[in-house]
Amino acid sequence: METGAVGVIALFISSINDPGAILNSPYFAGVKGYLPAQVLASDKNFIITLGLLASFLMLAKNGVAGSVTYAYSRLAAKIDAHFGGLLLQNYLRRDYEWHVSKHSADLVTAGSWRKNVIMVWYMGMLAFNDIVLVSMMGLVLLITAPGISIGTVIPLGAMGMIIYRSLRPRIDRHARTCASYEMNINKRISNITQGIKEIIISSNQPYFFDLYLKDVTCSSRSQSMVHLLSRIPSWAFETAGFITLCGVILVSIIFSDESSPSAISGPVALLAVVAWRSIPAFNRIVNSLSSVRDYLPRAEAVIDAILDMPEQPQAKADVTPMPFEKNIAINGVSFTYAGADSSALAAVSLNIEAGETVGLVGRSGSGKSTLADLIIGLLHPTSGRITIDGTRLESAHLQQWRANVGYVGQAPFFTDGTITENVAFGIPAEDVDHDKVAHCCTMAALESFIAQLPEGYEQPLGERAAKLSGGQRQRIAIARALYRSPRLLVLDEATSALDQQSENAIQHTVRNLAGSLTMLIIAHRLTTVEHCDRIVWLEAGRIVMDGTPDEVLPHYRASLEAAEEQQPADKRP
Repeated sequence: METGAVGVIALFISSINDPGAILNSPYFAGVKGYLPAQVLASDKNFIITLGLLASFLMLAKNGVAGSVTYAYSRLAAKIDAHFGGLLLQNYLRRDYEWHVSKHSADLVTAGSWRKNVIMVWYMGMLAFNDIVLVSMMGLVLLITAPGISIGTVIPLGAMGMIIYRSLRPRIDRHARTCASYEMNINKRISNITQGIKEIIISSNQPYFFDLYLKDVTCSSRSQSMVHLLSRIPSWAFETAGFITLCGVILVSIIFSDESSPSAISGPVALLAVVAWRSIPAFNRIVNSLSSVRDYLPRAEAVIDAILDMPEQPQAKADVTPMPFEKNIAINGVSFTYAGADSSALAAVSLNIEAGETVGLVGRSGSGKSTLADLIIGLLHPTSGRITIDGTRLESAHLQQWRANVGYVGQAPFFTDGTITENVAFGIPAEDVDHDKVAHCCTMAALESFIAQLPEGYEQPLGERAAKLSGGQRQRIAIARALYRSPRLLVLDEATSALDQQSENAIQHTVRNLAGSLTMLIIAHRLTTVEHCDRIVWLEAGRIVMDGTPDEVLPHYRASLEAAEEQQPADKRP
């Protein structure tokens, strides 16, 4: 339709100057028989008909173009949503160890880059459409005016190829550099938002601002080069196209056998109309291909992430818990983090009976949290094995096993929702058991705090629950863990941020739960674990001692005191 519109417009322009030349043209002879007699009755009627036909084709062309653009946009939106879903699904299927090895800002950046996949496809389709358009118009020009077409299309096409091939490596280099700096920028912002309290206290704002500004400046410089290099072909085509058009017209006039320039008005009009449509199309082709090179590094990162999707199935919310009636057996388990020089755990063997409360003590870095993560199934042993009631804990059983686990970490995560939403974590509002939420909050010593809130259980916590005290956040996290009705409750420094009164309340809750579920309590504060059935003392990834609190704690306290005495006086607490 675009080519037809261009042809009719060229005929219309030529007919204004010399309608007889068109009517008597051998190319038009086959069409005259299909035209009504009124159209051919006079030159005026013929010109008016061509004008109306050109106007209709232009309207129809733009209508079709609008419909196609709308269809492209709808399809692009669907592809965008599909890729976004695949990317998030990929991240959610990853195990905990993979997430620990990644920077959270990288994952957020990759998620925002999904639109670059669409842009690569979209700009590629635009380039393809323009290539078809230019080819069709070039074919029409070649048939009607071969000399003019050869003198125009070949030089412009060759110039376009040379410009694109010469600029492509530089565009690629700057695009990849820009993508790299964008990753760094998001990391800087993430670090600033997460560490804003420490940054303000230490008055280090200029340092972090300078780091951010450096990356932004480098990214902007690379992006500006990409934009500049992408625009150069457009300027070159406009200049070369106009010069070529004028040159071909002048040469045609000079070497024409006819005495009047009007003799070549038809081919010249066609050339002018083709140039009117093809030079911008040439520009769009090169710009589209340049844009593809710009978007490609980001799109490749998204595609690579999707293609690298793990085979394990997506987690299910209604999974049946794995049977746990007897014990958790840890046999010769060792674990080394990726990139670490030494093992976090070395040949650890431990048996935890169902219903038992076990405390893990040891200095920082002794392997307590690593052991807990292995028991939960967040990490996988480098060697050795863990069994639940005799069944080896493997990837196929992880979802069923975790359905038994309630976990409270040192820095609990909170959504930007209400207390109810954070206690009934990840459960649709219509499925929340509000009585159970209230009961779990009471067990976590939260009832007096919630009673003082204007909206009670529906009080929004805000981002990361930053307005709550450390103790309040920990108690909400404990209530969340209890809401799962766990068979195994893991408290990883869960009471370290509590005041004595709150800790006593939590310890009372823990003692009331003793025997009804298995508990693993990690603590530096020894009062937290002195009521446990057993204490396991870890140092440097190995078990130093395993026994009752009366057996282990005196030796552990003596070890701490001896280590303190060996410190220089100025470094003692």
